[in-house]
Amino acid sequence: MRNKIIAYLKEQREKDESFSQSKLENKLGIKKTYLSQYLNNPDFRYAAGVEEKFAIFLKENKEKEEVKAQIKGLNNLEFIHTSDVKRIFSRLVLASMQGDRISVILGESGTGKTRIIQEYCKSHLEAICVEATPDMNAKDILKKLCAELNLGEFRSNHSGILKVAAELKKCGKYVIVDEAEHLKWRVLETLRRIMDFSKQPLILVGTHWLADSLSNGRLGSKREQELAQLRNRCLGRYELKGLQKEEYIEICKVSGIPSNCAWKLWELGCGNFRKSEGVIRLTLTRVSLSGNESATLEDLESTKAMMYL
Repeated sequence: MRNKIIAYLKEQREKDESFSQSKLENKLGIKKTYLSQYLNNPDFRYAAGVEEKFAIFLKENKEKEEVKAQIKGLNNLEFIHTSDVKRIFSRLVLASMQGDRISVILGESGTGKTRIIQEYCKSHLEAICVEATPDMNAKDILKKLCAELNLGEFRSNHSGILKVAAELKKCGKYVIVDEAEHLKWRVLETLRRIMDFSKQPLILVGTHWLADSLSNGRLGSKREQELAQLRNRCLGRYELKGLQKEEYIEICKVSGIPSNCAWKLWELGCGNFRKSEGVIRLTLTRVSLSGNESATLEDLESTKAMMYL
């Protein structure tokens, strides 16, 4: 068993250099240093317990892999160039050429904003995408941008702004912020100043809460004057419309679902990308585990009864 553990650690480190004995101890649910003592001391008192835990761990992993191999619906839905994708791609290209101006991409939750931005950035290396979080402050976003630009540390927020702006201007890069509805006033102002100094565009992507933030609906009336600085620099506002009914035929094709299920899938997904993907994943999982070759209308109906739609 000792050789199996050593081989497992080696295999994991080839995949992830940061994988350590401590991480494996956490997975096995054993005390820290137990694994090290087991590997280095043939007479370790609790060797039998470590071996038992690792044997159970290997068995569970094998069972999971067997199930994954059997299930067709565990991967993300293949990226499809829907009408929303084509339109937003063209808007992003246009926004990238506008200099020191802000462009806003809006869409309801689950309409595929993040996926579109990720795919766009793959083919546009001048775009730097950062994802906002609810508690993010100005220093947090400066750290993210410095990390993306390999700029290292900064002494103050002011010096961070100047540092990031200079690098963006030098490299001709611009910033896209996903989940931007989470950004507070001071973070938005930090991004605005980076844009002003770099003369590079800023693209904000989020739900309609983002539009409320920019129009002072959620930030309070005291910020009205300051928010005018942001609104005056907003050049364009573009909205995702969601999946169109006819696009569900292509979705069925790439996901291996018969095309006669397209309208039922549209009914269940309601044009929402994430909800549609959830329906497909659950349906294909159930069909695969039951041993059937492909989904039917009845399978989609059964999925409907199981989902929180």
